Amino acid sequence: MFRQTRPWHPPRWITAEADGTYTSVTGRESQEYMDDAATHEIWTRSSLAARFPWVHYFLTAAAANDVARFDDASGAYMLERD
Repeated sequence: MFRQTRPWHPPRWITAEADGTYTSVTGRESQEYMDDAATHEIWTRSSLAARFPWVHYFLTAAAANDVARFDDASGAYMLERD
């Protein structure tokens, strides 16, 4: 059920999904790759927080469909709007 093909690269964007999971991309991918939802990593809250602890604040505050952009490992993020 969960795909984690790039777990060694920290996420640049994380999306909170309505079903309680999170998807992420690193930003190292091509635009075509990033636009293909089938290539995004799918995480549970606990697995994402355990692997990348600085995303904790977003994970606890995020509403469904929120997208956070992380520029570094400080924990600071910006919500992205379409």
